Amino acid sequence: MGGRWWLGLLLLGASLGIPVQAGLKDNSYEGDIFVIYGGNGYIASPRTTLEQSLERGQPVMLLFYVNDSKDCKAYAPAVSRLQVEFEREVNFIALNVDGLPELPKTEAQRYFKGQVPYTVLIDRTGKVLYQASGAKTYNELRPLLKQVAQKTAPPTP
Repeated sequence: MGGRWWLGLLLLGASLGIPVQAGLKDNSYEGDIFVIYGGNGYIASPRTTLEQSLERGQPVMLLFYVNDSKDCKAYAPAVSRLQVEFEREVNFIALNVDGLPELPKTEAQRYFKGQVPYTVLIDRTGKVLYQASGAKTYNELRPLLKQVAQKTAPPTP
């Protein structure tokens, strides 16, 4: 059954008439938060690495999260909304820290401070412009991303 055991339990519970709930306000696991709460499975699998982004001179928003945190669940819609708006100018790299100790060491991991959600915004030169723990709102982060996007936009003819 692998990692889909929860889906089987969900279907079994539903077929037996047992109420099954996803909990936005609890620390339970229901699946990938960006798919379930953010409506954006695209962000769950980053297209690029931090190293590749910096080699190309592209800014990055790193997001460290876990799927069973109410704070991360609450943050997922804001991150997804920002990703849709700024996907051409900023690379969004979401890293599930439940798997970090088992993964090969990456450059992105050096920014993780042990708290989730944890956000780091890095400009095209590799300079950290912003880092903070806790869920942030779309309105809190949008001005920062807009500033980074303007600095990286190609010149208009």
